[in-house]
Amino acid sequence: MMRQVRTLILAASAAMLICGCDSSNKKSSEPGGMETGGAGQARASADAMLPMPQAQPPISDVPVPIDFKIDEDKSRNYAVAGVRFVDHVYKGKGDKFVIKRFFERYMVMNRWTLATFIFAQGKVMLDFEKDYERCRITIWESDFLGPTTVSILLWPNTPPGGKGETPKT
Repeated sequence: MMRQVRTLILAASAAMLICGCDSSNKKSSEPGGMETGGAGQARASADAMLPMPQAQPPISDVPVPIDFKIDEDKSRNYAVAGVRFVDHVYKGKGDKFVIKRFFERYMVMNRWTLATFIFAQGKVMLDFEKDYERCRITIWESDFLGPTTVSILLWPNTPPGGKGETPKT
């Protein structure tokens, strides 16, 4: 009798492995941001896979994934009369759509609002707005085994109804 129970348990376990049965409601992420599967559970598992932000990123209100390093030869930033201009390039490892979700989650925590999402020719572009600034984040993967590149551009944005003037802070 015990032998039959063990054989039955072993057969059931093998069938689950072969069939790929999984109770976790897997999701698939597509370039347009469409997700399928159990929404709440899929979002929680996707968020758990996101990289953590750096504790002290070069630009305090623009998060950067912890394993991404700034490419100083291709980066610059300056401020004039309280107006910021940023042109940074970071390189690291990660799927471009996971990095996209990283920015969608952590930019909002820094009071940025997603204005535009574009996926074109293998690149992901996100435009965020905050106060009188605009931030464009472009993410792309290099060839096989190469790094993922993140370009961050930040510039003043004309206030609604404004005449090109940026308010003094």
